[in-house]
Amino acid sequence: MDPMEVEQSTEAVDQVASIPDDVVIRILSSLKDARLVAKCSLVSKRWQQMCARVQTLHFYSGLFKGHNDYEEIVGKMVLKTCELRSLQVALHQDRHTMADGNRPRGISDGELFRWLDHTAPHLENFYISDLGDGLPEAKLWTGRFARLATCTMLKTLVLSNSEITHAPGFDAPPLSRLKSLTLYGVVCGADSAERVLGLCPRLEKLLITGCLGVTSLRISNPHLTTFALKEPPTPVSSITLRTPALTRLSLEQVAGVSLEAGRALTKLHLRSDHSIVLNLQNTGNLQDLKIVGKGWDWDSIQQLLYANPKVKNVAFYIKCRDQIHANGVPVEPVRLDRFFYTLQEVRKMEIGAELMWVLSAGRLDAATIAEANPVWMPKVQEIKLGAVKAKAVYIDVLAALLNRCPELKRVVVDTSQLKKSSWNCSTFFSDVLRLQRAHPATDIKINMPDLFVPPKGREQ
Repeated sequence: MDPMEVEQSTEAVDQVASIPDDVVIRILSSLKDARLVAKCSLVSKRWQQMCARVQTLHFYSGLFKGHNDYEEIVGKMVLKTCELRSLQVALHQDRHTMADGNRPRGISDGELFRWLDHTAPHLENFYISDLGDGLPEAKLWTGRFARLATCTMLKTLVLSNSEITHAPGFDAPPLSRLKSLTLYGVVCGADSAERVLGLCPRLEKLLITGCLGVTSLRISNPHLTTFALKEPPTPVSSITLRTPALTRLSLEQVAGVSLEAGRALTKLHLRSDHSIVLNLQNTGNLQDLKIVGKGWDWDSIQQLLYANPKVKNVAFYIKCRDQIHANGVPVEPVRLDRFFYTLQEVRKMEIGAELMWVLSAGRLDAATIAEANPVWMPKVQEIKLGAVKAKAVYIDVLAALLNRCPELKRVVVDTSQLKKSSWNCSTFFSDVLRLQRAHPATDIKINMPDLFVPPKGREQ
C-alpha cells in the first residue's frame, strides 16, 4: 500500500470511530456494491466487528476482475454475520480467460454452501444471479435446492440468469416457508419449472419473466394469490391453474388459459399478439381488466365483459382481427350503446386508438338515438381515448359519451398514434372547446406530444 493510501485509510478509521453503531450497521446493510463493502472492511476493524449485526448484504461478484481478494473478504463478512436476513449474490462463471492469462474468479458451490449453511437459521430473502458471459452449466441448480431447504426461514427466492434442468437435485425437501418465487431469464427444462413449483407448497407469489423453455404450465396451489408470466421468448401453448386463492393474474403471449374456481380473482391483465382461447370459470368478482395485443376477436371481448359485470377499471389496447378489413375499414359496426351499456360498474376506462376506430363506425345516427339506452355507464368518472383517423367521427363518439355518462369528471384524449396528415388541429380544438363549454362539469385534457410538429412538406 502506497503512502497516499495509508494516509487515506488512517483518516477513514478516525472518521469511522465517531459514527454510532446503529449508523454503521445501516451503512453496511445499504451498500449495494461488494467492492465498497470490502474496502470498508479493509479500512477499519470496527466495520468488521459490526458485521455481526448486519442483516442485509449485497454481493456482486461479476464486478471483480482478475485475481483479487474482494470475494474472500466479503465471504468472511458473511461468515461473521449472526442474523443475516437478506443475501444477494451474483455468480460470475469462469468462462473466459483474461488478457494476463488468469480467469475471472467466481463463487464456487462450496463457497456458496458455506454461506447458506452459516446463514440458514435466519435467512429470509435470497437473491442469486449469474452476471457472467453466457449461461451457467446445467449443473448450476442440480444440488442447490436441497441445500436451500436447510434455510428453514426462507420466504423470498429470486433466481436470475440461471439454468434449471431435470436432475436428481429436484428430489429435495420442500421449501416449506417460501412465499415468493421469481424466475428471471432462467433456462428451464421440459417440466423443470413445474418441479420447482412442486418444492414450494405454500407459495403465494410467482413471477416468471423471460424464461426460455416454458412451453406450458400446470399449477395447483391453494395458497397462490399472485401469478405473472411476462416476456416469454416463445409463445406459451397453455396455462392451467387450479389456484382458488388467486387474486392477480397477468399473462403475456399465452395461447390458452384455463382457470378453475376463479372467484377470488380481482385483477386480470392479458397481452397476446396471437389467437387466444380463454376458459375462465367463476370470475364474477373481477375488478380490474386490461387487454392488450392483436390476437383478439370481438366475441371473446364481449363474453369476457358479460361474465364480469362487477369490473370497475377496464383498459383495451387491442386490434380486433375479425373487425377490420385489409383496407382498414371496420367489418361490422359495433353499436356504441350496446358496448358501453355492459360496463355498468366501471369507474375508469381506457380505449386505445385501434379499438376506438372500430367503435367509431358504430356511432349512433338519428334513427337509432331514440331507441338507445339514455345512460351507458352511470358510474364512470374518467375515460382515456386513443385518437382515430377521422376527426368528425371522434368528436361524435366523444359527444355521445359526454351526454350519456352522468358522473364523468375527466376525459383524456391521447393523440400519440394520430397521423398528422389526417387531423385538422384548429377544427378539432374548436369542436373540443364547444364540447367543454356544453359540459363544464367534465374536464377534457388533450395529450399531444407531437401534435404541433407539421408534416413533411408543410413546414412554415
